[in-house]
Amino acid sequence: MRVLSLNGLGAYAAAGTLFTLLLPLLTWPIFGIGRYVIGYYQTGRLEEARGLYIRGLAMVLASSVATAVAIWALASPLSELYYGTTRYAWLLRLTALDLVANAYNNYVYYVAFQASTRFGRWGLTQVVWAFVRYGVGLALLFAGFGPAGLIAGWIAGDATSAALGTYWSLDFVVGSRSKVPLLSALSIAVPIAIGYLMATVLQNIDRLFVLRYIGLAEMGSYSIIMTGSVTLQMVVYNSLSGAIYPAFVKFEESGALSGEAVAAAIRYVTALTVPPFFLVAATLALLAAIYLRYRGYGRQPGEQVLLERRWGAQIAAPLQELPEVRHVVNPR
Repeated sequence: MRVLSLNGLGAYAAAGTLFTLLLPLLTWPIFGIGRYVIGYYQTGRLEEARGLYIRGLAMVLASSVATAVAIWALASPLSELYYGTTRYAWLLRLTALDLVANAYNNYVYYVAFQASTRFGRWGLTQVVWAFVRYGVGLALLFAGFGPAGLIAGWIAGDATSAALGTYWSLDFVVGSRSKVPLLSALSIAVPIAIGYLMATVLQNIDRLFVLRYIGLAEMGSYSIIMTGSVTLQMVVYNSLSGAIYPAFVKFEESGALSGEAVAAAIRYVTALTVPPFFLVAATLALLAAIYLRYRGYGRQPGEQVLLERRWGAQIAAPLQELPEVRHVVNPR
């Protein structure tokens, strides 16, 4: 017996897509404020760092709370517009609540934790967040709450992470501070945020088309495949960029940033990411092809194109020419 129907999975995936599209509209000041706060903190200008941190935090919280209130009040018509039915209005209300907590968490991590390079504490926070999020979500799912239970897990996890993040970033709030103008920071944030928002829309517009023109059940399976194909890359990218960025800002503030340092960082990141990704893509493409053949798919043109291409079939093509591999994938 399924604990989550295909339509429920699709509704859950659609809520996640809406969340992904809305979050950049709430957190865009981070791109500029984070740059300045990190620079102030890394060079010992703590009063300026606190002043700008608090002003940016007020912006993010105000916009996220206002958005959550609007979604909560208009949940039924928005559900009709987005899902084609008012049945999922409560999913939108729960998603709106999590927008506030997640926007706050993003601000704390990308500004306070990166400025102070407290990556160990953030790693511990992420472990606790995952345990609470998936523990609560799965418990409610098996208790019969469906996709609403999973989104309630989002809220529980982000609320826990917010509590820990607040405790470990109190030095950015408590203490003397000086007033720092926002305009210079926001002028940096706007063009970066526009590009990031455009990329986010382009990366998710296919899911909106699936939801609108194919169906809710298909939205669930399609989103799972798409999410699985990019999760590893995003984890590696976020980890490396989060660790390197504060050092680069410190070098820039002190006038020590050079072309050689940038080139060295690019070489190291390339060596750490490209070869493993090629290996993973080739391996998963073969596993997808073998699995589909074992299940009886792939005998008609196009039946296994989606999985193979999303998991790197083009990279795996040379390996598939090996006699022993070709015999497994295309038995005669």
